[in-house]
Amino acid sequence: MTHIDIAQLRSTKVGGSIGAQGTAAGSGRTKSSGPAIFNSTMGRGVMRKMVQAGFTLIELVVVIVILGILAAVAVPQFVDIAGSARQAVADSGCGAVQSQAVIYYASTRAAVPSISITTGVNAASTGVTITNAGCTFTATANGGTEFATCTVPTPGICTP
Repeated sequence: MTHIDIAQLRSTKVGGSIGAQGTAAGSGRTKSSGPAIFNSTMGRGVMRKMVQAGFTLIELVVVIVILGILAAVAVPQFVDIAGSARQAVADSGCGAVQSQAVIYYASTRAAVPSISITTGVNAASTGVTITNAGCTFTATANGGTEFATCTVPTPGICTP
């Protein structure tokens, strides 16, 4: 069996010391010595051992834990983003109804039938369906249950 003398490994430096950085002679600055290489006699030949630096397991675990915490904070914000988008579509459908009513009124200078408003908005819109009961309109987003209800002023602008 071959025996390696640890004291000899520590005293024989070829490229630096294990995990240490040397100081440039007289400069007072620290210089990186790179990976340390040690010579030791082992039986008939010379064994060269190179020490490599890298990340420790605990450093990698800490990084993974931090990434997990960031993911846990960010994911809930995007869970119901589709529902929020459908609600925004329904709200914009109500805005289209009110704009359509005002445009019709401005062009004819007379009250507009509610069916004309509904037909005009449905023809020009995708992603939303407009229904009406008199001058009260309901905008429902396609693909969901989100809706918005809006009313066009009856006296003067809309006729049921």
